[in-house]
Amino acid sequence: MVKFATDITAETQRNASYEGQIAAINRSQAVIHFGLDGTITDANANFLDAVGYRLEDIRGRHHSLFVDPEEVKSAAYAEFWRSLANGTYQAGEFRRLAKGGREIWIYGSYNPVLDSEGRPCAIVKFASDVTQAVADRLRRANGQRAIESDLGTITGAMSHVSRRASETAAAVAVTSDNVQSVAAGAEEFAASILELSRHASQAKTAADAAVSRAEEAGGIVSGLTATAERIGEVVSVIRSIADQTNLLALNATIEAARAGAAGRGFAVVATEVKALASQSSRATEDIGQQIAAVQDSSARAVEAIRAIVSTITDLSEISMSVSSAVTEQAAVTQEIASNMQTAARSVDAVRGNANGIAQAANEVDLSVQKVTASARALA
Repeated sequence: MVKFATDITAETQRNASYEGQIAAINRSQAVIHFGLDGTITDANANFLDAVGYRLEDIRGRHHSLFVDPEEVKSAAYAEFWRSLANGTYQAGEFRRLAKGGREIWIYGSYNPVLDSEGRPCAIVKFASDVTQAVADRLRRANGQRAIESDLGTITGAMSHVSRRASETAAAVAVTSDNVQSVAAGAEEFAASILELSRHASQAKTAADAAVSRAEEAGGIVSGLTATAERIGEVVSVIRSIADQTNLLALNATIEAARAGAAGRGFAVVATEVKALASQSSRATEDIGQQIAAVQDSSARAVEAIRAIVSTITDLSEISMSVSSAVTEQAAVTQEIASNMQTAARSVDAVRGNANGIAQAANEVDLSVQKVTASARALA
């Protein structure tokens, strides 16, 4: 018996190492085998669990089973398999469809397997299910876009607020100046009203004094009228005496004529007395006419004075009304001036608040920009 033997210890150990590595890969990775045309020949449990199929459901079917129909129709997908068949390694993150059209994401490497002559004979794919990681990444990306959109909206709004606040502050500054001017004008107007009120009061006092003087003049004229009436009465008495004297002179003339030569001297005296009586009668008539004229003028003067008193009284009442109205207007104007001063202080406060809002808006805008930058850095 002849024995030929070869030491295969190293080879056995090497094969055992290969088998251990393959077993380790099968435990941790999803593995699927393809022919060069993309036909499925085998798959391990991890891959089957990821796609939800049994091995008999997919064996003999094409890789396109796991690909979106639109992608399958693309030139890129055809080029993908041509490159693999030519021995070109492909790796990356791929979107695939599991059983029922459920979307999954895998990170895998498509590895051409070479035969003993170095030519591609099969394709083996090692993959990891990264669906959850991709979903988280997409969710973060969507959240990032939403945050950026919201922050952009906030930034725009705060910029608008800042701009409007600045415009408001400027407008309030102008308004404050106008209110200050109006307040100063109102105070001057109030002072003018008070001066007018003082003048109205003085006019009323003068009108009251004029009424008093007119009433005194009316009393004097009334007294003059009464005196003229009494003088008229005296003139009437004198006229009566003159008439009687004239009558006595006539009787004396008659008696002198009866006495003849003895009564001639008495007749001359009687004639002189008669002439004096006639003169007295004419004088009393003139005095009577003058007194009548004085009485008529006095009556007209009394009426005129009464009219003047009535007019001055009306003016006095008007002055009183004007004085009261001016006093009320002065009070109202003073209140307006006070309110305008209060408004001016309020406008100053509003201007300060508007400036504060503008500053706060700018600070918020800067903070939002920083948050946006931080969110982008975290994406």
